[in-house]
Amino acid sequence: MISLGIVTVLFNSDSVLDGFFESLHLQANQDFKVYLIDNSYTKQSKVLIESLIAKWKLEQNVYHFINDQNVGVAKGNNQGIELALQDNCQHILLANNDIEFTQTDLFDQLIITSEESKIVAPKVLYHNTNKIWYAGGHINKYKGLVIHENEFAENYPDKRCFTEYAPTCFVVFASEVFKEVGMMDEKYFVYWDDTDFILRANQKGFKVLYLPDYVIFHKVSISTGGRASLFSTYYFLRNRLYFIRKHFNGVSYLSSILYTYLTSVAKIILYDSGRKKAIIKALRDSNKM
Repeated sequence: MISLGIVTVLFNSDSVLDGFFESLHLQANQDFKVYLIDNSYTKQSKVLIESLIAKWKLEQNVYHFINDQNVGVAKGNNQGIELALQDNCQHILLANNDIEFTQTDLFDQLIITSEESKIVAPKVLYHNTNKIWYAGGHINKYKGLVIHENEFAENYPDKRCFTEYAPTCFVVFASEVFKEVGMMDEKYFVYWDDTDFILRANQKGFKVLYLPDYVIFHKVSISTGGRASLFSTYYFLRNRLYFIRKHFNGVSYLSSILYTYLTSVAKIILYDSGRKKAIIKALRDSNKM
């Protein structure tokens, strides 16, 4: 039985893999298996992955699975989760590959803690900074937004606590969570799939335990061109509206839908033609989901 199964979805990830593999190599506990789900396979990336596996002595840990097209993050994660469950992994880590971490006992501590709380997330800092990206979070049901606590703060004196939300750039789950909650909703493709899953886990009684003493560094949205890209503009808005319609009702539904549409109209007025088209398409396509 494998202690930890690590699922990461590759998409134009060549530039970040060296740091990711080095972080895996640094872990004192090497009882883990990495499921690389490749949504952007090329011969060059295959050669790079093989060379990095050898460089960081991860031949016994890393397994490369190739999709013939980009199936999205949600489906890619599902593929990896299913493989980890088939291998009887006791815990499953969903991780971006644009992250790095240096604490050698990180896996050990997250595994120990997840045996008690079932879902565990560390602090996440912007790469090469002391600025917080994630230090706990919640879902604003009246605006249809996910709020990261204390984002951009430095050296915030926080403490271990249960929190409503964690982004799956790095979250450890006891395997039983997936058996009870189910899998990622593949309609999202990318963005909001993790929010959807965490909310469904909350509804099943699972809470996220935030551990501020353990830290990872995140190169935010590097594979999708950043939040200002047309790709991110479209999928973030389309999926936000799908999430609202799927989960909210009554006052929270009306408030969040109204807020989202009003802010989208303002952006259509202010933004350039490319982003205007992405927003309008997202508004239309969300109704078809």
